Amino acid sequence: MYRNLKSKVNQVYHWTLAHKRQTVLVILSAMVLILVLNLIFGFRLRKDTLDIPEYIYESGETIQINYEQIQLGNTPDIIEVVSPSVENNFRSLSINLITTNIIIEDHQTGAIFETLKVNSALNEANQNLQRAPLFITYMYEGWTTGKRLDAFTHSISRQKYEVIIIEGGVRVIYHMGVHTPSLSWMPQRITETLYDELHAQTNASGKIALQNVYQRPSGANFYQIVSSIAQPFIDRIYSVWYEEYGLTFETLFELNRAFNIRNNFIEIPSFKIPVEYKLDQGDFIARVVLPEIKEESLSFNDEESLFIQDIDLLPYFFSTQNHSDAFMFVPDGSGAIVELSRPDFNYTRYTKGFYDARSLLSTHYTPYLDQESILMPVFGLAKENFGIFGIIESGAMQSLLQIRRASSNNALNAIYPTIIYRHKDAFSLSGVVIDMYSKPLNEIDYQVRYRLLEKTDDITYMNMVESYQDYLFGEKPKENYIPDIHINLIGAIKDRAFFIGIPYEKMIALTSFRDAKLIMESLSGYVNSYTYQGWSEGGMLGKPMTSLNLERALGSRRDFNNLLSYATSEDIRLNLDVPILHVYENSNGFHGQRHAAKLIGDYTRAFYPYDLSRMLMKESADLGTYYLMNPSYITSFVDQFLKQSTLGVTALELRDLGNTFTADFGRDGTTPSLVEGVINDALARLEHSYDLTLRRPFMHAIPYASSVSDLPYQSSVNYMFSYSIPFYQLILNGHMRYRLESTNTKGIKPSDLMFLSALASGSGLAYDLTYVNSSVTKSSSYFNYMYATSFDVWKDEIIAYSILLQDIYATLGTSIIKNHQTLASGLVLVTYLTDQKLLINMTHQTQTYLTHTVEPYQYQILGG
Repeated sequence: MYRNLKSKVNQVYHWTLAHKRQTVLVILSAMVLILVLNLIFGFRLRKDTLDIPEYIYESGETIQINYEQIQLGNTPDIIEVVSPSVENNFRSLSINLITTNIIIEDHQTGAIFETLKVNSALNEANQNLQRAPLFITYMYEGWTTGKRLDAFTHSISRQKYEVIIIEGGVRVIYHMGVHTPSLSWMPQRITETLYDELHAQTNASGKIALQNVYQRPSGANFYQIVSSIAQPFIDRIYSVWYEEYGLTFETLFELNRAFNIRNNFIEIPSFKIPVEYKLDQGDFIARVVLPEIKEESLSFNDEESLFIQDIDLLPYFFSTQNHSDAFMFVPDGSGAIVELSRPDFNYTRYTKGFYDARSLLSTHYTPYLDQESILMPVFGLAKENFGIFGIIESGAMQSLLQIRRASSNNALNAIYPTIIYRHKDAFSLSGVVIDMYSKPLNEIDYQVRYRLLEKTDDITYMNMVESYQDYLFGEKPKENYIPDIHINLIGAIKDRAFFIGIPYEKMIALTSFRDAKLIMESLSGYVNSYTYQGWSEGGMLGKPMTSLNLERALGSRRDFNNLLSYATSEDIRLNLDVPILHVYENSNGFHGQRHAAKLIGDYTRAFYPYDLSRMLMKESADLGTYYLMNPSYITSFVDQFLKQSTLGVTALELRDLGNTFTADFGRDGTTPSLVEGVINDALARLEHSYDLTLRRPFMHAIPYASSVSDLPYQSSVNYMFSYSIPFYQLILNGHMRYRLESTNTKGIKPSDLMFLSALASGSGLAYDLTYVNSSVTKSSSYFNYMYATSFDVWKDEIIAYSILLQDIYATLGTSIIKNHQTLASGLVLVTYLTDQKLLINMTHQTQTYLTHTVEPYQYQILGG
C-alpha cells in the first residue's frame, strides 16, 4: 500500500512539472470557488440601522413667561405649577420666576426641597454657586482646556431666559452667553484722520473714552490703544465704535491689517439650554432636552465656532456644609460613604464616568491599581432626616459623577452628574498631538430622577437601598436565596511555544471535559453551581462565537455530552462562559478594521494587556490583545450565536455583554446615547432562549439576569471615602442570587476575609479552579494570574465553607437583610428579616458592640 501511494505521489509531481500553466489555473479556480462558496454560504456580520428616538412632548405649551413680563409686574414672583394631589403624594412644584428656583413642598409633612436654596450665611462666591442650576464647559478647536459659564452669572442675572409651563412641570430655557467687550474688540491702531472723525461725531463721554483708550506715541502720525483700561471706558469706546461708527469685526480686522497687526481671536459664547423640571409620583425629575440645545456662539478670525463639551446639572442641589450627620453615597465599586463631619483639605475632588464612560477613549487605556468602576447610575446626599437620591434614567453612558468637598476655598459639599455632550480624544501624528471631538451626543434627552427622602430620624444608606430596590423591582425582597459557593472551571488556554526556534501557539488543557466531571463528583453535595470558561475553540481567548465548536484539546463531543448529562442528572447548574464584545481573533466573520468600534477620527484601536511589572501596555503582545465589537453589529452577532447554539445547554454566563462601555465614534456610528438600548435588546434576545448570569453588570442590564457574578466587595482606594459598603449587593438581596469575585484569583483579601465580606453582604463565594496543577500557567505571558487555581489545593476549603454557610443561614432562618450598619471601621452589624443579627469583625483587633466582644476576623450571631 505504501509503494502504491508513493507511486501516485511521484506521478502527480511529474505531471505538475510538465503542466505548470494548467496547475496554476487549477489552483486559482479552486481559490475562486472557495471564495464564491464562502460569500454565498459563509456568515457575515450585518450592520443594523438604528432608529434615533424622537422627543415627544407630553403636552403643548400653555403659557410662556419671559423676564420682561416679570419686570413689568404682569406675573407674581412665584407661581405654582403642579398642585398637590393623591397622584403625586401630596407634593407640589412651584417656580420662582426671578431665580428659576424650583420648590417642591410635601403638604403632609411640611418638608420643602429647593433646587437653588441659598445659605445667606455663606460668602458671595458660595452663594452664587448655589444660585446656578447649570454649568457648561465650552471649547474651541485648538484649546487645551475649556472655559466655564454658570447659568446664574451668564443667564439668570442677565435676565436672559424663558419659562414655559408644561404638563406636570415647567421648562426653562437658559440663554447662556457673554457679551462683555474687551480691548481685543477695538482697532489696535488708527490714523489721525479716523481719530479726528470719531472725536468730532461723538458726545462728551465718548470723547473722554477716546482720550483714555487711545494715545499718540511721541513723533507718530497715528494713535494706538492703551494696554490697561478700566472696563467702563472699554464699554463706552465699544459704543463709539460699534453703535455710532458702525464698526464690524470684519472691518476691525481690515483696520488692524493696515498696520500689519495680527488679529486677536474674538469669541462671543452664546448657548441655549432647555431644562424641564417635573413631578412624577412624588419624585422630582430634571431633564435636559439635548436635541434642542442651540450653539449660537460667534467666533472671528477663524472658520470654526465655539461648542459645548459638557454640562453640569443642578450641581448644588441639596449642597450642604460640613455636619456630623451629613454624608454622601458614592456608587464606586460596591459602594462608598463620604462622611461630611469635617472639611477635607487634601482630597476635594472626585470625577469618574458612570458605566466607565470615556474608558474607550483613554489614549493608553492604562488601568489604575485598586480602582473600581461605577456600575450603578445613582448617587445620594443626606443631612440628618432629609436627603436626595439621584437615579440617572437616561444618558448614564454619557455622564460623569462629580464630587466637590468643602475646603478652605469652598464651604459646600456637592455631588452631581455631568453630561458629556462631546467626547474628546487625542491623536498623535508625527509627534504632534491633535485633539479631536465627537459629534454632539444629543440623540436622546438626559434625565435624572431625584427621590426626595425624609424621615423623623436620621437618613441612612439603607434608606437609599430601599428606595432603589423599590424603583428597580417595585416590590420588597421575597426570594430566600441561600448564598452558596460557585466554581469557575478554567478549560483551555493559549500559550506561546517554540519548535526549533520557530514560535507557534499551543493549547493547554487545564480542565478537560472529563476533568470537569471529576471535580463535580468530588464536590457533590457541597457545590451545585459552575461556569465553564475556555470551553470553545481557542479556549479563554477563543474565536468569535458566530460558529460554535468545542476546543479539541479538552476532549471529544461525547465527553462534553457526558458532562452535560451528569450535570442535569445531579441538578447542577452549568453555565457556559460566552464573550461577545471582546474579540481576540479576526475569524468567523469578524474583521477588526471593519467590525470593531471606531474612535473619533474614524480609526480603529486595538486594546492591549497590561504588564504589571513594567506598568506599561504590552503593545507587541501575541495574547490578550482584543478589539471591541462595534455596537452596530451586536444584534447580528447575537442572532448568529442563537442560530448556531445547538450544544444542549440552557444557561450562559455572559463575560462582557452588559458590563463593557462600547460605542462607535466613526462616521454614522452608534454613540453612547444609543448603545444602552442596543445592549438591552441583545440581552432580551438571549434571555428568551437561555437563563443568564451576568458578570459584574451595569445596573441597566439587571432586568435580564437571573444571577450576578464577580461583584466587587469594596470601593476604589480613595482617601476621600470614609468606608466601603455593599450597596450593590444589598440592592440584589432577596431578588436574585449574587456572588463576589473569585476568592483565589481576584480577591486581594485572604480567604477568611473574603468569607466575612460575603457574610456582610449576603453574597456567595466563588473560586477559579483547574484540574491539572496550575503551576503550568506561571510561565504564561497572559494567564500567570491563574497560578493558584489547582483543585487539590482548594478542595478542603471549599467543602468547609460550604458546610459553614449552610449552618449559619440555617441558624439565621433567612438570607434577606432588613438592615445593614457600619458601626466602626471594619465592624458591621447585619439584621435579617427574622430579627436575627450577625456581628462581623473584619479587622485584626478585638472590637466591642454593646455587651458583645468579637475577636479579630470573627463573627457572632445575636438573637432577635
